[in-house]
Formats: sequence, C-alpha cells, structure tokens
Amino acid sequence: MAIRIKKPVSDISAIPVLPSSKSITNRLLIIKALSKNSFDIERASTSDDSVCLKKILDDFKTTSGEINKTYNCGDAGTTFRFLTAFFALQSHYPVLGAGLNYPPLEGAGGGHSVTLTGSARMQNRPIAALVDSLKAIGINISYSNKEGFPPIIIKFSDNEIKNVINIDGSISSQFISGLLMIAPIFPDGLILNISGEVVSKPYIEMTIRLMEKFGINVLWENNRITIANQEYKTENIKVEADWSAASYWYEIAALSEHALITLGKLNGESIQGDRVIADIMEKFGVFTTFFADAIFIAKENITLPDSFEYDFTDCPDLAQTVIVTCAALGIKGKFTGLGTLKYKETDRLSALSNELKKFGITTEIQNGECLLISGKINSTEEIISTYGDHRMAMAFAPVALKVEQLILEDGEVVSKSYPDFWEEIAKAGFSINQNFVPS
Repeated sequence: MAIRIKKPVSDISAIPVLPSSKSITNRLLIIKALSKNSFDIERASTSDDSVCLKKILDDFKTTSGEINKTYNCGDAGTTFRFLTAFFALQSHYPVLGAGLNYPPLEGAGGGHSVTLTGSARMQNRPIAALVDSLKAIGINISYSNKEGFPPIIIKFSDNEIKNVINIDGSISSQFISGLLMIAPIFPDGLILNISGEVVSKPYIEMTIRLMEKFGINVLWENNRITIANQEYKTENIKVEADWSAASYWYEIAALSEHALITLGKLNGESIQGDRVIADIMEKFGVFTTFFADAIFIAKENITLPDSFEYDFTDCPDLAQTVIVTCAALGIKGKFTGLGTLKYKETDRLSALSNELKKFGITTEIQNGECLLISGKINSTEEIISTYGDHRMAMAFAPVALKVEQLILEDGEVVSKSYPDFWEEIAKAGFSINQNFVPS
C-alpha cells in the first residue's frame, strides 16, 4: 500500500521510540542457541529479521531429529548467513541450547539435512564465499539451484573437519560474524584467515565484543582471527536501541528548520558502528548531547558545506540516509565504499540513483562502488519506489520536509527493521496516510 507523507506544520519536538538493535539481537540469538544454559534477552528486536531467526532456531531445537528440514529466511540476509554457519556446525557437532540437548542426530551421514531458502531477492544474493569456506574444511554443502546462490542444502555427515578457514572479507561481514560465533564449539576451535578489504568491520567488532561478554577469548592479529574451543558463559542482557534507526531522526533534524529530538536507550559508548552518524550529521548542523541511557539531538543554524565526501566501507547501512540528506540540502556529494550495496535487499546504489533523479538530482555511478550527486530538488511532489527495501523507504521519508508531499510505494517494508516507523513520525507531526491510492 502506498503512503503519502506531508511535513509538520510546526517545528519538530519529539521523543520517538526506537526499535532495539536487530544486529545485536540476532547475534545474541545465535549465542544463546550455542550456550549450554539459557539467558534472557531483554528488549530483543521485534523486526522481521529477528522474529524469523528466533522462529527457526526454536523450531530446530524441538524438531532437529527430523530428516530433511527446510527453512525459509525470506528477505532476512543476516538470518540466512548466520544460519548457514549455525547449521554447518550442527551437521557435525549438535550443540546445546536453552539448557536442553538437541535431539540426537542418529546415523551421521545417514540422510539428515537442512535446506535454507529465501525470497526471490535472497536467491540472487551471493553466498559462495561463505559456502566455499565451509566446504573447504569438510562441511557437506551444495546448491539446489544456481551455483553460488541460495537455496543451499547442508547435509549431516562425519567428514573430517579442519580448523583453518580462508574467507574473502570484501563481500559481507556477516559471513565472518557467523563463523566467529560457531568457532568456540568446534573441538579444535577455528582460525579465520581473511583476505581482501574487510567491509563493515565495526560489525565484526560488535560480534567479538558480544562473544567476549559471554566469556569467549578472541585473538585478532592483522587478518587472522583465532578462537580456541571454549564454552559460552551466560548472563541476562539488555539490547540497545538501534543506531541505524536513529539515523533517520538525524536526517529529519538535518532537513528541518528547527528540531529537538530525544532518543532513548542509546549512549556514546555503543558497540554499534552506526553510532558514527552522530559525528557525520554535525556537518549538517545536527548536534548530539549524550546522557547515560539517552541522547538529545538539536538542529542548529550553521553554514552548510558546498560539498561533502564520505567512505561508507565501515557503515554501509548509513549510506542511503546520508546521501539523501545531502541531495535534499543541495550539497554536492562524492560517496565511496558502496560496493556491498548491490548485495542488499535491492541494488541500493542503482535504486538511490534512480529515485534521486526524480527530484532533478544529477547522479553518476563510478566503478560500481562510488556515487556522485549534484543539484537541488526541483519538484514539489514525487512517487518514490522502495524496491522492497526498508532503508529506501525510511531514507526518503524525511524528504517530505522539502516538498509539498511525498508518496512512497510499499511503505510496509519498514517492518523489516523499524515496524513502528510511520506511527513514530506521525507523533512528530508528519501527516501520514497509509492507505493512499495515487491517482
């Protein structure tokens, strides 16, 4: 259903509720499934991705003795990648979860298997780097359709398992995070040799910090990560609010004349790499005051830069937010480190270029990883395609502050990471029609 958005009639003063971090939640769900004792995950994310992962893990815990299980991960890329590693471990060493033994897998190599599949888009997102690294150490994985892409079949076997994995770090940090979390359960641990430029490095650091919180010792030297056989310790944990979701409120502030916004359950010591949005947005007049468990952001009148450059290698989920902000403010931009965007829910680089052009913004894609933009918004109303991508919808929504009205196709996609987004920006004064039918 299309959504029509109109800007508030007064200055923005809001205390929106942010979703919990799905990145942290999904890692905790895997760690919990790998732990001998249960623990509580307070304020867990209710995003589509986290709900999907929890449902699959819960089902496997009760039915893993069955032969030929199939799980559909939908559009949840993190879920698919973490489960690929999780089931690769299960194929040899059934682990403990929530204090209960998983049902025994009788007759290793006797036909038990798990098939992981997903949406049409998921089946066009590459998984070969992760699969190849697991196959190289002895895991029995095959493709059921197109080589290098989901669906995949993981068969339970008694192959000899090696403990050194070589993996390309330039495609997805989620491949590495998935391997790291299962590493302590292997009898000899795992050594990861990472080649290529490591993208989204802060997400790997997040994984390691969470593992260390649960008692795992991790040694990271240059491009080698070593994890010995260890046991996850358990303790209850609260999940932070999501800094990626907070970025859209920074964008709203940046595009407004005046804004005072308080965001709870965030702090300056976050383990989330996207906390860097607070630093980036100072360039656009949005400044942050940090408290123990909340932040306060305010728009100040400053002279905006004529141009802005940024490398998003470490924080690709912020790319759409910052790029659209620059376009809406008429700031010329050069944005690099965007190579991984083609592997997301949509080809985000092309999608950004297509939709910005509707507003009269000039765009140029270079070498598949750089986007140049220039020009100012020269339209009063546009219909924006979301491409089934939650971040396209939320990054473009604040542009309503610069036009008479904005129409987004398929606004429901925000449920993937921020289910209450439309309700929250309505509380901030935006006029939201969630049942709009374009003429």
